[in-house]
Amino acid sequence: MAVKNLLGQVALIVENQKREAKLKGETFNIFSILKAEYKENQTHSNFIGELLNPNGSHLMGRRFLVAFLSAIEHDSLDHQTTSVTLEKSIGKVHIDEEEPANSRGGRIDILLQDRNNNSLCIENKIYALDQKHQVVRYHNYNKGKNTVFYLTLDGKETSKESACNLTPDEDYKVISYGKHIMDWLEECQRIAVDSPILRESINQYKILIKKLTGRMENRHNEQLIDSILTNFEAAKTVADNITNARKRVCKQVFDAVFERLDEKYRNHPTLRVRQNNSVYDKYTQIFIFDNRLDKESTALYFFISSFSGDSPNNDNRLYLGILNPPPHNSDFAKPPNTLSFNNYIINEKQLGSYRGYEPSLADHRTIQKLYTDKDFRQGFIDYVVAEALGYVEEQYPELEVFIESSKG
Repeated sequence: MAVKNLLGQVALIVENQKREAKLKGETFNIFSILKAEYKENQTHSNFIGELLNPNGSHLMGRRFLVAFLSAIEHDSLDHQTTSVTLEKSIGKVHIDEEEPANSRGGRIDILLQDRNNNSLCIENKIYALDQKHQVVRYHNYNKGKNTVFYLTLDGKETSKESACNLTPDEDYKVISYGKHIMDWLEECQRIAVDSPILRESINQYKILIKKLTGRMENRHNEQLIDSILTNFEAAKTVADNITNARKRVCKQVFDAVFERLDEKYRNHPTLRVRQNNSVYDKYTQIFIFDNRLDKESTALYFFISSFSGDSPNNDNRLYLGILNPPPHNSDFAKPPNTLSFNNYIINEKQLGSYRGYEPSLADHRTIQKLYTDKDFRQGFIDYVVAEALGYVEEQYPELEVFIESSKG
């Protein structure tokens, strides 16, 4: 009863928040419409970088930059001479397995640097995985005069693989979209009060950040916190089971799509279907493979990924492709076939939205709709299956020619 009471209160708060958002016109968001919500560099780094740039098109000079440095409580830069660089190359990546502290190189998402060579670099993480020794490598850039800021949606610390023996707060700083970026954007809006197009563009980005972080207006947020604290034991129970609840829907979709494809290809002379990994693994896939290929060395699989909702690739949307496993040197990967994801994937294709819902088993709206609306779930499964069948039909003739020529 406590859990039911809590969920009832939260549902009411969420509905009130949605109602107010509609009244304010916040359901119209240009970033969401253009499917640019999760693109770390093309959307988030570019937008933040443009505001930070004293010579940016906003024509506000250094005011946004000063506000940002204040929001993150950083005073080591001379803002009067600071410049901004996106995707700054700091040399070829060198991973030192024996002495990780000596690793170096890579590309910094956002780099701020003043005339005294003091620098601040921002590693921007929405959903992408940490790279090996990544924070260490950035920490070693301009060492002694550089500060690394690790930016995530909720302010979580970087992984051990990325930071190695570096200590948060001492060796690098952790900041979040939910707190630091939102506070900064609100100040930017106040600065741009007399520039309506700029002000509203910033507001559109704020609305996107609210969506990604689940942040509510203060009044609704206070009501939510009060409900949680009043029913804290029930809230803890819900939090402990939220992943298992989502994974149940992931498995329903995973199994249903597999069964449909397996039935389709069961009597095919060469194509077979199998599931790869469980929905609790990061990469949960369905493979459609030609059994004439040597699956240990030169295997090329059609696949759909990822049914876990935990994969950083393609912003967690379901996508199709041909898997080119290690050593990634199949001749089929050569032009005119397009390659993506570090030579792993050939001819990748993203699935589009279905009836206004993201084709993502991480998206909360999609998960709820799949569970509560049987007709929607069936239609969604039909859509994924149809996309997979269409992709195989389109790609297989060329792959079959390649297989036949390889046998010779």
